[in-house]
Amino acid sequence: DDNMGKHRTPSERAIIFCAGLAELSLDETNNLLQAATFPKIPESSYAMVRKSYIPRFRESAADLRENIYHPKPIGDL
Repeated sequence: DDNMGKHRTPSERAIIFCAGLAELSLDETNNLLQAATFPKIPESSYAMVRKSYIPRFRESAADLRENIYHPKPIGDL
C-alpha cells in the first residue's frame, strides 16, 4: 500500500491531491504520475486519498498546501 507521507515527494503529492480534487480517474492520475516519471498510485491508496483527504481540501486550500509539504497521517485529519 502507498504511504503519502513517507514515500511520496511534494511533487507527487501535488499531482495526486490535485487529481483527486479534479475528480480524475485512477488511470488519468497514473498517466500524469508516469509522465512526470513517478510511480503509479495503487487503487486502494487513491481511493483513500479521495475519501480522507479531498473533502478536507475542498474546505481549505491551506490544508492542501500544508499536506503537500508536510503530510498528516489519516488519523490526524
